Amino acid sequence: MTRATVLLDRIAVFVLGLLLVAAGVAAVMWWQGRLAGGGPVQLAAPLKDVDASWWPWACGGVGATLVIVGLWWLSGHRRTPRVRVLRLPDEARTDGALSADAASVASAAADVLAQHPVVLKASARASVENSAPTITVTATVAARRALEPAVRAADDIAATVAHMLGETVAVRTRVRVTARDRRGPVA
Repeated sequence: MTRATVLLDRIAVFVLGLLLVAAGVAAVMWWQGRLAGGGPVQLAAPLKDVDASWWPWACGGVGATLVIVGLWWLSGHRRTPRVRVLRLPDEARTDGALSADAASVASAAADVLAQHPVVLKASARASVENSAPTITVTATVAARRALEPAVRAADDIAATVAHMLGETVAVRTRVRVTARDRRGPVA
């Protein structure tokens, strides 16, 4: 999911929450007889257009719009496609192209990063982001440990991956800080 999709999700959930709270308040006010000045709620005037000839077309249009918005919403939540095989540029070879298994390279990078003393956990994945193959390496470090060595280690791994795969592959590193320290102090 993109940041715009996450932002839109949060706004939609906030607005839906406000609507549900307003509906709950209106229901309580109706039950207590404080809605519509204490008198019964009259729905005859708002519902007079239900028998009009344009009403089914309006309902169909609203329904079609909701279906389109729902499909658009679902498409924004699909998983990013995975990269399986990367074609590597090689000017010296003319008989065929070189290729690499992106998932294996990402897994090896995570394994090497996980061996660093300040890294609690490391993972990596190969995906397509913004129409470019991308290797994302994520390291988790403890909050009380030195963040700088973890950043240096992640940068070294990213540089190695970029050197192995060439300029056509984007390499992104993430360093996450956790409050829990599952290992002893760094010597």
